[in-house]
Amino acid sequence: MSVFHTEDAGSSPAAPTKPFYEAPDGVLYSGHTLDVLASLPAHSVHCVVTSPPYFGLRDYKLPPQVWGGSPECEHRWGASTIRSEKRYDFGTSTLAGSNKQQMAAMTFRSASQTCADCGGWLGSYGLEPTPELWAEHTMMWLREVKRVLRGDGVLWLNVGQSYAGAGIHAAHHANPGLSRASDFGGDVATPVAPGYKPLDLIDPYALLYSRLLAEGWYVRSCIMWAKPNPMPESLAGVRWERHQIKRSHGARATNNYQEGAGTKQGPGVAARAQREAYFEDGVGATEWAECLGCPKCTPNDGLVLRRGAWRPTSSYEMILMLTQSDKYWGDGEAVRESSTERSCGNIQRKLGIVGINDHRGSSVPYSPNGTGRNLRDVWAFPTEPFPDAHFATFPQELVRRCILSSTSEAGCCSVCGAQWARVIDKKTRFESGSGKAGNAPNGKHAGSEQAISGEYDIRMEPVVESQTLGWRATCAHKDFVTVPSTILDPFLGSGTSAVVARSLGRRWVGIELSEAYIAMSIKRLESVPLPLIREGATSTSVYDGQLGGREYKQPQDSLQSLLPS
Repeated sequence: MSVFHTEDAGSSPAAPTKPFYEAPDGVLYSGHTLDVLASLPAHSVHCVVTSPPYFGLRDYKLPPQVWGGSPECEHRWGASTIRSEKRYDFGTSTLAGSNKQQMAAMTFRSASQTCADCGGWLGSYGLEPTPELWAEHTMMWLREVKRVLRGDGVLWLNVGQSYAGAGIHAAHHANPGLSRASDFGGDVATPVAPGYKPLDLIDPYALLYSRLLAEGWYVRSCIMWAKPNPMPESLAGVRWERHQIKRSHGARATNNYQEGAGTKQGPGVAARAQREAYFEDGVGATEWAECLGCPKCTPNDGLVLRRGAWRPTSSYEMILMLTQSDKYWGDGEAVRESSTERSCGNIQRKLGIVGINDHRGSSVPYSPNGTGRNLRDVWAFPTEPFPDAHFATFPQELVRRCILSSTSEAGCCSVCGAQWARVIDKKTRFESGSGKAGNAPNGKHAGSEQAISGEYDIRMEPVVESQTLGWRATCAHKDFVTVPSTILDPFLGSGTSAVVARSLGRRWVGIELSEAYIAMSIKRLESVPLPLIREGATSTSVYDGQLGGREYKQPQDSLQSLLPS
């Protein structure tokens, strides 16, 4: 029995999918995200926070899945399309622990096929032959999310950029080591996608933006997540370097690897298997020795000219905030940030300097008033280390901001699912007057040196003070208890979204195809205690904002809203 989800005509879910893992506050499903989403009740989640596989970035070693086409088709799969990428950069990586294998995880060889009858595609999401096909597959699961998400819900979508590969390295390719399929034992290199040149930036948001608008999504914001500790990249420009030659491939390498069994001239299958295992073990650091003289470097005093394709290191990702209507639920108070230190007024004017004010004088220090400000759309915090073998974990702070701003701390109505809202006492005041108006400073500046001196040029914005008095229902249902709001992540990965949802007292639904990542998620969840939540309240009794101290317990049957009908 569902607690609060409602079903529109034609929106009934598909056959139920059995949860792989159930907890008092959420469920985890194992399977193809399209199949699981199709089985979930309509309008049953309040917020979606997810980061799907990026285009062409890494292979998660998942079994191929069918995307698109006809479900009734028996499928006649055509010839395989091979996508291969090689990215080795252990020499510059600063990652520690098992994450030293980051670059090896971004080296892959993946096959996909297209059905000759219905056009369905069999392969791993993120490893499509073209960015446009990746965008089409992304829109497929977004359509299912739109059905499952409430009309007043919010979707936070994090997708990173990638670059067009160059296939077989050619004379014009500035970074041949970043995309050379021939090292996999003779495979034909992945061709550059139509419309792209080697090294072109592939922007997922440019691919998705018009598609999202066409399907009715509201693109409310594009957040820049600035990362102080981005993954290192080898991006040297044009330079002369001392000529070095490979001496060995580390302790795990054998002479046979260099002498033929594992070279491009050796057997393709054996070479590929040996090289993939070698780098997956994280021991692929190459040893180099200075060249004693050769036709390349002798005429140039032992130097060789390298022509790299320099660009700034990628240090940000974008997060789209999407809604289904202009009447969506949001709580800016939950994510207010501290006021920044800034200056107000130029000291040259304060000192009465005659002549042109060149604005080079020191500014009068400004101290924040403590009321904070609305959350900005640039979020600066580092990536987080993760000890297990998952290379694309969400930072918990990113998920926390999304959940806090899009779900209610007080929960939602157990009948219709409408989230409760804050009762706010808001006051606006002005702490200082402007010099032009001649108003004397008041508030915290009333006794300042400038106020005493009569120099009133302290220009401040209005100060808005808000205080949360409690919470009230936003629907007409009276005397019904609340239940926690629900978060969905259709690509749960290592489980960060569920872990943060639990820590904030929300319910969660996760979908994941990888058995290894499911095990990681369960391990992480079981290390996080169930939250202590307030006693249920009715719409006639306003929450006082204090958390209760009893064991986590939901009203009878409330978990059923997470399960297929």
